[in-house]
Amino acid sequence: MNNLYDRVFKALADENRRRILSALCREPMVAGELGRMVGLAPNAVSFHLKELKAADLVSIQREGRYLRYKINALLLATWLEHAQEAFEPSSMALEAASEQSYTPSRYPTTRGNEPPPPRPSSNDDILPTELL
Repeated sequence: MNNLYDRVFKALADENRRRILSALCREPMVAGELGRMVGLAPNAVSFHLKELKAADLVSIQREGRYLRYKINALLLATWLEHAQEAFEPSSMALEAASEQSYTPSRYPTTRGNEPPPPRPSSNDDILPTELL
């Protein structure tokens, strides 16, 4: 992933990183403050801040022995604009979507090698008692 927008998408894919960014939108903070605010252990905050820094979503300002993290608002605004343009539905797609209704999947998608969820039983799956 060499594209900046790809790195931002990857960084924003994690809920904890989104929570950290949300906290940083309010005001710049040191890692300890962020950890307390979002309820993460110090090592987890450090890991997520490193990922956000790699995506250029946060910048660091040294204050004595502390590092204060602040959001890169310009990059975030540019990325949001790019994402909006990239996913702007065409008028044909909007027309087709308006004719359909969205129904969420009954089961969440599985990852990796997880077995699929059990199928709901139907009357066809039950043996008649006279055969038992």
